[in-house]
Amino acid sequence: QAEGVLGDARVFGGTYCLDNWGAQGRAGDPVGTFTCVSGARSQRWVRTVSGDLRMSNGQCVAPAAMPAAGVPLVLAACSGAPAQQWRLASVIPTTAIEAVTSAAAPELCLSFKAKSARTASRAVLDPCVDSPDQSW
Repeated sequence: QAEGVLGDARVFGGTYCLDNWGAQGRAGDPVGTFTCVSGARSQRWVRTVSGDLRMSNGQCVAPAAMPAAGVPLVLAACSGAPAQQWRLASVIPTTAIEAVTSAAAPELCLSFKAKSARTASRAVLDPCVDSPDQSW
């Protein structure tokens, strides 16, 4: 997704989208993956020039605790903190596959717990590897 563009963030071959579970858009709400639904407000994100992944209501994707492997992602009031900034990075430089890395911990990528495209799952930080669950 280009900077400043409101849209969905797709993973696992475009089957699933980054989603605000519960669609309430409140601080502390869990972030995960869910089947992509055209026009769903819970799946509309803007990647800002500073690197935020921001919902249309102004909440940002952030780790629920200090960035570390396995820490779940939630919505939080946007603060500009490095933990809320995300970068696109090639996991394998010779491919077009991109991962979303944490600016606070560049060795960690936005990932999801379930290792199957057939289930919705919680978004977490995990060590960056060449994996479909980190290919956005």
